[in-house]
Amino acid sequence: MFKSLSILGALAVVVGAEFTVIARRENPPTGFSRVGSSAADQTLNLRLALVQKNISGLQDTVYGVSTPGSSRYGQYLSKEEVEAYVAPTDDTVSQVNAWLASNNLTSSPMTSAGDWIAVNIHQSNRAQNSLLFCSTHIEGQYQGRSSNYHVGLLPQRKLSSSVANTTATTAKAAPLRASITPDCILSWTPACFQALYGIPSTPAAPAANVFAVAGFQNDFANLRDVQAFLQTFRPDLNPNPTVTLIRNSLSSS
Repeated sequence: MFKSLSILGALAVVVGAEFTVIARRENPPTGFSRVGSSAADQTLNLRLALVQKNISGLQDTVYGVSTPGSSRYGQYLSKEEVEAYVAPTDDTVSQVNAWLASNNLTSSPMTSAGDWIAVNIHQSNRAQNSLLFCSTHIEGQYQGRSSNYHVGLLPQRKLSSSVANTTATTAKAAPLRASITPDCILSWTPACFQALYGIPSTPAAPAANVFAVAGFQNDFANLRDVQAFLQTFRPDLNPNPTVTLIRNSLSSS
């Protein structure tokens, strides 16, 4: 969240305009300490996501081309076809650029579809109640941050919801299971998976069970590696697997 604020903090450039406060935090997060105001020439580099034209249509199409039995199955999209779905509308681009221009700011596209734009904001462009401050991390990294940000009501509707609906959260690392041995740091084996996720270690006996190794996009399954794996970890299984090719695919083994 704190990194998001550092990126989006400079959206508070609309001095005196109607705006909505999107997020605010009173104190730096754990591991950071506030050391004072930023320099007068501090510049903040923003990355803004614009609302995409038809992301739900892209999702439906991807499901269609990926689902066997679908009339679209296998009809994969080109780069240009994907961009047509994710690009913002002309109205979105026009209104966001007009909003930026009204505050003496310009943007540049970060993606070929134009759904992400970059904006560089100087300290002098910012509202008085939204100045940058400087902070340091416990590792000594020095960074500019903002304690709050807001956007104008019109641009808020044109920016992606991932920008306009940010909430303060704190991520906590899950504790490692005590049963994981130090050996897993050097070599990750099936026993490490079993210890981490609580998978039963008793071998599955039913004859209907199948162990499969898949290969995609010229990344072929290596039969020698599979045989070595089975001989080491499952010597009770047949070490000579069969190879099944799907849709005229190839195998280098």
